[in-house]
Amino acid sequence: TSFFPFLSFSQISSNGTGGGAWNNTSTWSGGVVPSSSNDVVIKVGDAVTVSTTEACAGLTVNGTDATNYGTLTIQTGSTLSTTGSTTIYGKLNITGGTFNEGNSSGDKLTINGANSLLSISGGILNTSRYFALSNSASFDMTGGTMNVNSIGGSSSTNIFYIPSGSTFTMSSGTINILNGNSGTGAALKFNPTTSNVTGGTIHFTNEKGYATITLISSNTLFDINSDVGTGDTLVIQNMSSSSDGFMCHNFSITSGTAQVDPGFGITVSNTLTNNLSAANLVVASDTTGNGSLIVNGTVTGSATVQRYIAAYSATANGWHEIGSPVNDMAISGSDFAPGSTSPNVDDLYAWDEATNTWLNYKVSGNNIANFTNGEGFLVAYETEATKNYTGTVNNTDISFSDLSYNTTQGDGWHLLGNPYSSALKWGDNNWSLTNVGGVAKVWNESGGNYSDVSSGGIIPSTNGFFVQVTSATNSLTIPAADRVHDASNNFKSTSVTNPKEILRFKVTDDANGYYDVSTLGFKANATKGFDNAYDSHKLFSMVKTAPSLWTISKKQDFSTNYIPETTTAYDVPLQFRAGVSTVYHLTIKGADSFDNTGLVLEDLKTGEKIDLSNTNSYDFSAAKGDDVNRFVLHINGVTAVPDVNETDGIQVFSSGKTVYLHGQNMLNGKISIFNTLGQKVYEGLLNGAAKQQIRVNQHKGIYFVKVEENNHVFTKKVFIQ
Repeated sequence: TSFFPFLSFSQISSNGTGGGAWNNTSTWSGGVVPSSSNDVVIKVGDAVTVSTTEACAGLTVNGTDATNYGTLTIQTGSTLSTTGSTTIYGKLNITGGTFNEGNSSGDKLTINGANSLLSISGGILNTSRYFALSNSASFDMTGGTMNVNSIGGSSSTNIFYIPSGSTFTMSSGTINILNGNSGTGAALKFNPTTSNVTGGTIHFTNEKGYATITLISSNTLFDINSDVGTGDTLVIQNMSSSSDGFMCHNFSITSGTAQVDPGFGITVSNTLTNNLSAANLVVASDTTGNGSLIVNGTVTGSATVQRYIAAYSATANGWHEIGSPVNDMAISGSDFAPGSTSPNVDDLYAWDEATNTWLNYKVSGNNIANFTNGEGFLVAYETEATKNYTGTVNNTDISFSDLSYNTTQGDGWHLLGNPYSSALKWGDNNWSLTNVGGVAKVWNESGGNYSDVSSGGIIPSTNGFFVQVTSATNSLTIPAADRVHDASNNFKSTSVTNPKEILRFKVTDDANGYYDVSTLGFKANATKGFDNAYDSHKLFSMVKTAPSLWTISKKQDFSTNYIPETTTAYDVPLQFRAGVSTVYHLTIKGADSFDNTGLVLEDLKTGEKIDLSNTNSYDFSAAKGDDVNRFVLHINGVTAVPDVNETDGIQVFSSGKTVYLHGQNMLNGKISIFNTLGQKVYEGLLNGAAKQQIRVNQHKGIYFVKVEENNHVFTKKVFIQ
């Protein structure tokens, strides 16, 4: 497709016979050299060079394909100034001199088309406002200086925009983003499909004094200099809240503040230099998660790494397990020091495995003074706050050896802390685990329980995590090589995929929103006992109102339990402890991934038998203090378990004085309730809902519920309290 602008009387085009020097009359159709009042078009096939001082209004360089295009070259000692926008469908070469593009806030320099190119090897390019590549255009900078957005202003348009589909090459030179964007557009948005950045500097200043300047990138840049001025902030984001982040070679701060927003990340491959205070480099945190910073080279200067912490309340337990990403920060005088306005309002504890004790920071004899690299802490605060770690971010390995192992006290559990300003991949070979369990524990604040993190899983930034040593001779290394950008929230469990032949049991309740998860899997080389590489013992919750769910094998409690593959009948107890007396909901994932294996879950209290090949959920009532021996999973034992479909998918159970009917589909029909003397105490019609409740104002005791539904009649025994 050819790109030819609309012709106007003030427009001057090149000659169409090869072009020539800008200041020669023969270069132009009509024999007139353009002035500042003329729009200029350089035709396909023409090459125009500027070696003097020239001017025009708008400027277009045409092009049709890879072999048919116009070329404009700005040479050393020359100046070309436009008073309008410039669009390049062909080639723009700046080898020296100065090109001043535009003079108003709406002017734009656009390199537009798959065969269009801006090449800068020397000289100066000044844009009054916008610069963009469009439609798979290319940019190549090997020297010179580019000054973008001298006018400034507010817009939803990105100021310096390198979109997907484009090609960006830079080996030298400087790009100065002179002003930010006080609107929703970014100062720089950088997402080329092909990127080859091996040198050069992008320098952010802010002559107009906007509050924030946004840098958005998903690709590698080289040197970034944040020089945005006192009171202003360069906000760093990548293209989405993902694990990608973006990379630069060096990053330096000379004025103002640089901030990595929550959910975004940046990797500095060589040197991070903050010439100012810790407050001028911020890795931010809020309710959505944390920002992420990874430095693979040298760190010069300090930083502030934030951690949002929710307060405890009547409905929230308020416990948080944390780790410090900066080197040996003193607790006293920091945001994390427990408040003393009222007695015992805030808490900060270290964990002592040898005595199975939480050590209170407020007790002087416990000698807790600093956040030590790699150690975890337990905190709770009366007031919601975003707290600040300040100091030099750690970017080195942290190692431990011969951690205490006391089987009568802490049973080898140790609370460690993520020592980096980024998330951390757990448990691969870089960790060098010796006599340390292969599953870590992260406190799941929303669930009120510990979540298991298997090898390759994520430990969020600024988070604590438990590991279990299995011998007094042990060692582990927290490896800097396993730092990753990950948007996992500190306060919620991360989503997990369900590999083949792994069952995940999750129990929730109707009372407080807490939940627990237990995993049972099958491996050919697993044993029925504890397998150090992939099993995890149950670590029970600190929250007494949270439910607990775990399996039993070889008289040991497991939250993650792998057992041998079996072809014979085998039973696994699934134990449950109610945190409160209420209705609970058990969901089971993964049963459909088993081949030629029957899986039936039996409720030992009610006698219900759930065929997991047909049903993946089960609702039941439980009371605090009930026997924990609630369920058993029958594996390949289908023939030993009678009539697993006796209720046709309808569950009937009670909690307090309420009878619950939960079906897979709409429930219609008739319900009757009898006491043990055979007296009918209730009769009514089902209302068509899949889940129904009936209040029974009767004395405590056993009652029988008769359901007549879809020509099927069954009776279920319940206990009314």
